[in-house]
Amino acid sequence: MKALMLESRKRKSLLDPHTKMLMVLTITAVIIGGVNDGFMNIVKPALTMVPLVLFMSGNKWKSAMLYTDIYSCFYGVMSRNWAVILNALMWIIFSLGFKIKSIYNRHKLETLRRKGICYDGSVVKIIPAPWVRIGSYVTARVECLYKTEKGDSLISSGYYLLLPFDRKEDLHAKIYFNRNNLEKNIIELFRKDTGLSF
Repeated sequence: MKALMLESRKRKSLLDPHTKMLMVLTITAVIIGGVNDGFMNIVKPALTMVPLVLFMSGNKWKSAMLYTDIYSCFYGVMSRNWAVILNALMWIIFSLGFKIKSIYNRHKLETLRRKGICYDGSVVKIIPAPWVRIGSYVTARVECLYKTEKGDSLISSGYYLLLPFDRKEDLHAKIYFNRNNLEKNIIELFRKDTGLSF
């Protein structure tokens, strides 16, 4: 049973990438080439949500958010609604900022994996941030305890998206430090049952 759960979590998407591309091309042809009255006023907005569903089915949450923001911006331009345009532009800027931060963190993690010091840690406390919720996920920081030559040390992480039923007993951490500057660090969280990182 555990192997089946691990295999289902490793699966990236329900559809083959070629099938997705064919669907998007077909939908684009219908949206651009179709008429703009009657039943098509309902079909076109519904079809524009298919790429969003495809992003979400492939666990591409940031891409889904960016797609929604760009769609909202163009919808605001077409309807000449300045409130929608400004709101969408604000979220596009936030999305791009989060994407840049994600790329930076990934690069920092890879660098510290290669050149830094690694300690295994255990999660001793989950600190939720109740002001930020994304769907059923909870934004939280974690405090980790790790053992060094000098004794036990405690470190606090950045923010992670956790499931509401995640417990500290179910999580494992690896803490990476820069050899020259111990203030530069990053925490990588794993689920103990699957070994997958966040």
